[in-house]
Amino acid sequence: MGRDDPGRRRDIDGMRALAITLVIAYHLAPRGLRGGFIGVDVFFVLSGYLITQILVADGEPGRFRRFYELRIRRLAPALVVVLATTLLAGRWLLLAGELRELASHTLAATLFVANIAFWFGSGYFDSRAIEKPLLHLWSLGIEEQFYLLWPVLLWWLVRRPRRVLPTTLCLALASFAATVAVSASSPDAAFYLPWFRFWELLAGACLAHLQPTAPVTRAAWRTELAAWVGGGLILGGAVAIDPAAPFPSWSALAPVVGTALLLRAAPGTWLGRRVLSHPLAVGLGMVSYPLYLWHWPLLSFQEVATPQASLALRSAAMILALILATATYRWVEMPVRTLYSRWPRPTVLALSAALLAVAGSAAILRSVPLRPLVEPSPMAELLQQELFRDGELRAQIAAFPCPWPEPLPASGRRYCSSSGGTGSATRIVMWGDSTAESWGPLAHAVARRRGGEAEVLSISGCPPLLAVRTPLHPGCELDDSTWKLAFLESARPTLIVLTARWGAYVNEPVPGERGPGHLVTTSPRDLPSLASSREAMTSRLPETIARLARIAPVVVIASVPDLARSPVGALQRGLEFRVSRADHEARQRSVVAQLTEIAAHEPRVKVLDPAVRLCASGSCEAVIDGTLFYTDETHVSAQGALAFEAELTALLPPPAP
Repeated sequence: MGRDDPGRRRDIDGMRALAITLVIAYHLAPRGLRGGFIGVDVFFVLSGYLITQILVADGEPGRFRRFYELRIRRLAPALVVVLATTLLAGRWLLLAGELRELASHTLAATLFVANIAFWFGSGYFDSRAIEKPLLHLWSLGIEEQFYLLWPVLLWWLVRRPRRVLPTTLCLALASFAATVAVSASSPDAAFYLPWFRFWELLAGACLAHLQPTAPVTRAAWRTELAAWVGGGLILGGAVAIDPAAPFPSWSALAPVVGTALLLRAAPGTWLGRRVLSHPLAVGLGMVSYPLYLWHWPLLSFQEVATPQASLALRSAAMILALILATATYRWVEMPVRTLYSRWPRPTVLALSAALLAVAGSAAILRSVPLRPLVEPSPMAELLQQELFRDGELRAQIAAFPCPWPEPLPASGRRYCSSSGGTGSATRIVMWGDSTAESWGPLAHAVARRRGGEAEVLSISGCPPLLAVRTPLHPGCELDDSTWKLAFLESARPTLIVLTARWGAYVNEPVPGERGPGHLVTTSPRDLPSLASSREAMTSRLPETIARLARIAPVVVIASVPDLARSPVGALQRGLEFRVSRADHEARQRSVVAQLTEIAAHEPRVKVLDPAVRLCASGSCEAVIDGTLFYTDETHVSAQGALAFEAELTALLPPPAP
């Protein structure tokens, strides 16, 4: 996202303006511009192009030192201001656990490894993206990691001029091939890890080798056409790319190729001269870096600390971000640039010290327990006690690896835990996605009452259906139905309990949700889609339950209501998190209708609906009679699960005489 290009091109500032506009539009209205996140990919191509031009143009001794000094001078001033301000705001706006997470992310950002930190922290039980004020800095981490490796490799390549372009192209193709190969099975890795993103920066680097300089002359019609095709690919991708599909993958070619075409063709074209070089576009492009830094923390804090904001309020936050970005550019970046021109070494040392100071502050906040400055609600103490109780109840379950008879795959063992037992005839097997883990204490408690044992098979993002697959987890593949069915048969259960976040597999994903989410397919080749997921639920749910009912009686736990936000933070801030029972039932209607019909025709199948208790008042509650039923917006607490012990016990088959 740098601007240190020799012979500065105004149209490149216009491309930056286009990129930041797409990103902000996506964050403001993700349903309106579903693929606007590809603005970051536009930035990657621009960075690879400009950085390579700078390195190739600077052939003097000491160019490496000068390059990294320029990177610090370019990136550090605005970054220090935004990180320090975000950390200070978090001290006032966030609860203790949220502040510790922010401090960890701040520390990662100062070390330019935010993308690695977010990759390690990704997972089903991870907090929502909007609740992470520094999530957007993953892209800065990738750029900085590229800046560390590429100059050294390029220095080696330029000594062999004929190898520069072929080697760069081969590296880009290898990175792209690896990305396509893993994007379906490991979408988080493909999104966050640098070697799966380097091809986008290397695409810009290839173009820099083909076009070291770009003379601004009146373009021929072919060049005009190329520029319009490039712009069309970017805008078309922003409209058409599905955020629920794995990304980056083949679809990422649209913004990357589109940006490369614009870079190659724009100088001299009408699009480059009249649109991308328009003073408004250039002005926005010049503040695009600080605007990118400011916009997400403002949206995140607005979501975390206030009632759900309307589009108008979020737009107001973006206007504030633009004001802050302009001020940062005018009164931080430009003065630092002037200082660097006079005293380069002291300026770089001062900026490095400032980054270290922010890192030190983050390390202190991360390790020292602080009393939150947020005024807690009267329920704060109860919530803390209930969260502690949840941990205690789960710790009391003596979990062992499930018995895993041959020839079942050893890889499946890691998804299953058993409470052990006395060999009683009562054996409960619970199978589901991550909700099975949250409901696990219920299965163990009911089995223990009968002197028996329970086994919990939990695969995040994978519904308990036979012969479906999802790219989210290798444990959810079409050919796994054989070993899962074999495991269930070998367990000789007296009761099988199925649980899932059923509605998530048939409803539109939450706005702004990235990645395949809760989508499955019955195809061994095609990527999951909402249509394939609905078809899988329609066809595989009756078939799965019918096959399991031949093994043992089946209880299906319907979805708990998805709350609007995590009730733990919302209750302490006095924010609304409830959903109406009518809204919950509307989202679950198709699945509940299926389950009701199956249970009506199969006496060995019963349905347990938690919403009967949780939504008894018409609104779905998280705390009932002093008991916290949720740990986040979608998973029940241990005590919440145990509250349904009587209901599940009533559905147990009578003990054998």
